[in-house]
Amino acid sequence: MAFAEGDFVKVRESEETGFSKKISGRRGVVSNVGSKDTAPFPYLVQFEGGGSLCFSAEELESDSDSTNSPSHYTSHPSGIECIEIVKHMNFPIGSAIKYLWRCDLKHSDGGIEDLKKARQYIEIEIARREALKVNS
Repeated sequence: MAFAEGDFVKVRESEETGFSKKISGRRGVVSNVGSKDTAPFPYLVQFEGGGSLCFSAEELESDSDSTNSPSHYTSHPSGIECIEIVKHMNFPIGSAIKYLWRCDLKHSDGGIEDLKKARQYIEIEIARREALKVNS
């Protein structure tokens, strides 16, 4: 399996890798992918809690979990994860963007449920701004 920068990975737990128990199972993020010149260990992994090591593809496995990086927020063609955008917005706007972002990815209803949720958050923000305008 090939990995890209930003991929969540875990060091394989296997006798074949020869890693001690301290390294096997450790989780991290691929922070750099080397060229063929860095073979056989092209993947630099930054570990949770600090430290980094280089690995081959055979020594790693994907660790994209549904809690930290669910596919309906990470599969945008831009490669940008939804949270990187919405963390700079207020809650109603960020929530509307989140539902628009995933509307074609999560449910089998053609995105209708998520579009309705996005509309609900947009209406909340409109009401908030209208109230601010009246009170100012």
